[in-house]
Amino acid sequence: MTRYRRLLQHSQVRAIVAPTSWLVLIIALATSGACDSATAEDPCQGVNVAGLTVVVLVERAETRICDADVKAQEGLYWEALVPSGDTASCAYQGAFQRPGTYRVEASREGYVTAVEQNITIGSNACGAVPRQLELPLTPQTP
Repeated sequence: MTRYRRLLQHSQVRAIVAPTSWLVLIIALATSGACDSATAEDPCQGVNVAGLTVVVLVERAETRICDADVKAQEGLYWEALVPSGDTASCAYQGAFQRPGTYRVEASREGYVTAVEQNITIGSNACGAVPRQLELPLTPQTP
């Protein structure tokens, strides 16, 4: 058996150098279905996770602002966050599948721009771990 080795990764045969009888046994074991990652459902398949979900509020009023400009920046990369699609939440989303440490800014005419530094988005097997953030805007004084 030292002369013949099989290389397996996650129950899938990568390479086999063995006599025919060994080959039949190895194929039978590999296709038995026990922990076969080739047929197991991938829990991350088709998942596009927003790393950031930001709600912009009027400071001290808890009123949501649905027409703010919200941006996220990591180093030289930046993006404008987009409305989540849920009109009741007035949330903005971005940094899809993009872990990192961000500077997030929200602005709107008539308000002082709000900035939050060092917002960290972690990662897991499926990509970014979602992070929610509230940014309060202070009305400008006349």
